[in-house]
Amino acid sequence: MLDSMSFLDLLRAETKFMYADILRRRSLFFAILAYPYTLMIFVLLIGSSMGSQSFFEERVGLTPIIFLITNGFILMSMLSVMDDILWRPILDEFIGTMAYVVSSPTSRLKHYLAIPIPRLLLVFLSGVTSIIPVFTYYHGYTGFVEALIVLLMTVLASIFTIPVVLLLIGVIYGLGGGIWRITNVIRPILLIFTGVYYPRRFMPFIGRIICYAMPQSHMVEAIHLLLSAPQLDPVFVNILSLIGIATILIIVYSPLSYRSIHFWEHTKVKEGVKI
Repeated sequence: MLDSMSFLDLLRAETKFMYADILRRRSLFFAILAYPYTLMIFVLLIGSSMGSQSFFEERVGLTPIIFLITNGFILMSMLSVMDDILWRPILDEFIGTMAYVVSSPTSRLKHYLAIPIPRLLLVFLSGVTSIIPVFTYYHGYTGFVEALIVLLMTVLASIFTIPVVLLLIGVIYGLGGGIWRITNVIRPILLIFTGVYYPRRFMPFIGRIICYAMPQSHMVEAIHLLLSAPQLDPVFVNILSLIGIATILIIVYSPLSYRSIHFWEHTKVKEGVKI
């Protein structure tokens, strides 16, 4: 019975759905593993033509390779959450399954919470094959431990992205009209204000205010702080504070996300679904 489906049942169904596609397109699997390296090489080549690595280290406080490989993984991790959730309603509309999704008695909130987890687990593997080797090469055993911490913090940052994306679903899909175009605009804006490739301390005042309102940006800042500090002890309290702020924002956004999903569902039921 559909109404008896638990979160684990939904998660199992989403896992089969996603991994069946990966098995069918094995090139996608290798592309996910190679993405952090590909992005790092591309940005490094472009950046090298504009300035020296020493200037980058002086300005950012990190070696370019470590900074870029880490941010490539963070970007991939967050995109796995954003894309899987934001594009699912469009996919359901396109393949004609929206009527069945809306009419199902299964909780829409549980469904959308289960959607990004399988791909996030796969992206975690790309971090194991990119973050750990690079960090270990540069810093040995200390780098290996640091890489594990960065992996866990990145997954946590991606999970913290979910309430924000769920909130946007209600606004974007609930209001309707050219939703795929709006989604294409929202994605890069979200990534900019997470501070992945443009640290929020370099942003103008308005940009920083927007960043402070996004829980995942605090997690990204904590990761950058961890990487740039010569020792963990002096920045440990600051990192915990950033994680605490992100957690508080998640608590604030969670009921809003719940209402947002139900607003979208109510709007879709009210207007009807074309099969």
